[in-house]
Amino acid sequence: MIPLFDPLDPADAQQRQVSLAAVGRAMLRRGEATAALAPLGVAAAACPGDPALLLDLAVAQHLAGDLVGAMARYREVLALAPGDAGACNGLGALLLRQGDLSGAEALLRRALTLDPGMPEALNNLARLASWDLRLGEAIRLLDAALASRPNFSAARWTRAMARLQAGDMPGGWDDFEARWSLSEVGPRPTIPRPIWDGRPLTGRSLLLQPEQGLGDTLQFARYAPLLAARGGQVVLGVQPALKRLMRSLEGPGVTVVACGEVLPPIDYTLPLLSVPRVLRQGLGDIPAATPYLGAEPAAVARWRRRIGHGGKAGLAVGLVWAGNPRHSNDANRSLAPARLAPLAGIPGVRLFSLQCGPGRCVAPPLPGLVDIAENLEDFAETAAALTALDLLISVDTAPLHLAGALGRPAWALLPAVPDWRWLLGRADSPWYPSLRLFRQPKPGDWEAVVAEVVVALRRPGGA
Repeated sequence: MIPLFDPLDPADAQQRQVSLAAVGRAMLRRGEATAALAPLGVAAAACPGDPALLLDLAVAQHLAGDLVGAMARYREVLALAPGDAGACNGLGALLLRQGDLSGAEALLRRALTLDPGMPEALNNLARLASWDLRLGEAIRLLDAALASRPNFSAARWTRAMARLQAGDMPGGWDDFEARWSLSEVGPRPTIPRPIWDGRPLTGRSLLLQPEQGLGDTLQFARYAPLLAARGGQVVLGVQPALKRLMRSLEGPGVTVVACGEVLPPIDYTLPLLSVPRVLRQGLGDIPAATPYLGAEPAAVARWRRRIGHGGKAGLAVGLVWAGNPRHSNDANRSLAPARLAPLAGIPGVRLFSLQCGPGRCVAPPLPGLVDIAENLEDFAETAAALTALDLLISVDTAPLHLAGALGRPAWALLPAVPDWRWLLGRADSPWYPSLRLFRQPKPGDWEAVVAEVVVALRRPGGA
């Protein structure tokens, strides 16, 4: 077989590097960052002084998750070409991810000085402004990015988060549709039926398709009875872990089906988190009546016997300190259980752990803490335990949403930069009237949050 290139011929070797670079760049354009690493790496190694090749390799490493390698390549590019706006933007984005806001802002503003109107830099600077709770500035930057590139899904998604957190629900829900273009959300679930657009439902059936996390399904399941009241049959799709619990939502016009089960006849479909957009709901339109979910009476009675209820038994308080570690903001929203130590020993307060998953501890992390998580086999059982408890104290997790949906008292421990649904600057939630929000005064300051909770628990009546 005759080789395509002669490795001893310098001209052929150079042509090989050009071809490898072209292959890698084509893969990068197709979104195949991991596959692009090999050809771009070989090409960049053969041409170590080529900033354009190094930048392509840095972008591939960045998108493939090799953040250490990407940071090193971006710095190499800037050493060779200090005026490279793409490298300034990429390195700025990585510093933002590390929490170095001042370093990130300097690089991103430098990128915009070098390339005014660069959409990627505008988006990253807006993400930084959002993280610093400068939502108005973030939205203005994103408006500029989208004016320059209207189909820039990442910027539209960033603007969705900023608008929703600022309370602009109609604008936020419009931008929220950009989620289907994001790799972490994935493509829109497809069923060969028309997407419901708000037309009359009388005599028709609508499938609400679950998406994203369990907490999202718990939060937005409230819309199923609301839509059924329009005269149609609503089929609420749920994750299997929620099926038993969600039966409490069934009634006239509402049927619950777990993913993978056979569907009844369907006329229309709609992703569950798209309902507020179709209904054109603002902040004041949220259907906040609770409870809209319920626990099984027999299970509640069983848990009340186990926990002890009322009277001299004292206040029964459940604790959850960690969420899903795969969540993009888990490092900020979860905390080590030892940080809750001031809650132990408060007179008249008994603590119970509902912490499941990787955050669960083998040994009790707090004196007197009773671990009941091993008996929480599903969310229906968790609902019964929450109904038997007097109060839940939790970080931003699915059990917190469940407590709110049940109308049970719950105190949310929130980071300084919370998820959009908790808005800003308020101690209540328009989604869950039974919740009270405790917010970090500055990033990472869980001590202040726990101290405020201790004061509240010590007040007569506690919860």
